[in-house]
Amino acid sequence: MISPIPRVPGSLIVTLFLLLLTPLIVFYPALSLSAAREGLQLWLTVLLPALFPFLVVAELILALGLPRLIGAVLEPLMQPLFRLPGAAAVVVAVGFTSGFPVGAIMTARLIQEGLLTPAEGERLVLFTNNASPLFMLGAVGAGMFGSSEAGLLLAASHYMANLLVGLIHARLSPVSRATAPLPFRSRLNREWQTFLTQPGTAGETLGRAIGKGMHNILIIGGYTMFFVVLFRLFSAGGLLAPLLALLEKALSALQCSPDLAPGLLSGALEMSIGCQQIAVAQAPLSQRLVLTALLLSWSGLSILAQVATCLAGTGVRMSRYILARLAQGILSMAIVSLWLLHIPSSLASACIPPIFSLQTWPFWPGFTGIAYLALACLLLLRAGLSARKGVTKR
Repeated sequence: MISPIPRVPGSLIVTLFLLLLTPLIVFYPALSLSAAREGLQLWLTVLLPALFPFLVVAELILALGLPRLIGAVLEPLMQPLFRLPGAAAVVVAVGFTSGFPVGAIMTARLIQEGLLTPAEGERLVLFTNNASPLFMLGAVGAGMFGSSEAGLLLAASHYMANLLVGLIHARLSPVSRATAPLPFRSRLNREWQTFLTQPGTAGETLGRAIGKGMHNILIIGGYTMFFVVLFRLFSAGGLLAPLLALLEKALSALQCSPDLAPGLLSGALEMSIGCQQIAVAQAPLSQRLVLTALLLSWSGLSILAQVATCLAGTGVRMSRYILARLAQGILSMAIVSLWLLHIPSSLASACIPPIFSLQTWPFWPGFTGIAYLALACLLLLRAGLSARKGVTKR
């Protein structure tokens, strides 16, 4: 019988890490300060404006009880596709329109509120924790690569690979709970009444959502600054040199440019820095796009640490989440490679194709706006019918 691998205590790992990092901070104080400023600038200029509105929206959705209401409507869709309760649909929608780690935050909250079991939450977080579309289209595509088409390609491969991960895990997992015993109409009426009786005024609800959103974005900023400092100090101390040399040899063996190794290594720690370095590397565009797709799916140790913090105490296994990130990275690379065979290799267009920038009205944001407008109309219609029914009873 094979004996189990002994588990190293977390306190020992942190202590060893502390003994390794502290001398570098003392020996390179100027570098540590400049790296912290770099992380702060990254947080202020990219993460804060891109994520904070979504964090507030996510908190508002949870505070209003919308997962239960929307779950009653979308249960017939979520069960056959992902073998998840209807409440998970809200996390899918927010996770695909926001960025790391909003999907993990919402999944943890649904588990804590009893809307998901730990097993269901584990499957949900595997494919709903995504890179921000604003980051992929704006920062990476238009900003780093100078091409909106490159951003569209990366975003499309990212979301397609994520959906494939969710569908595959759903097929490999058993149905964990039976369909709701209540008829659809009865359940919808019950959840609607619960939605109308949510406690607190509008100002209180908004204030709590903004407070929790700011708390979460500050945690994200702390992780970002810490890992930027960590990467710069480890690089200056020569600790990453053996890994860099090994990675250069591996890329050369795969007939890829070794100039991509620094970006790939830095992206393993912090995604944003890695994407930026790969975008400016002296390598063919196809190789840069494929490896950028890998980094966007892997997300970096900084994001993984944030996700681990969000999911602490929920019963979700981080080992399975990490394997899902690797699987998504492989799928994203394959999708980008296939698409590059059928589209112009230059990707030099500076404008998004018209089909992707379609506007229904000058003041409404395309297809996403239609979906949210339809939801708003349904809620208003439902409220009007409920009010009319209440007047009739009186």
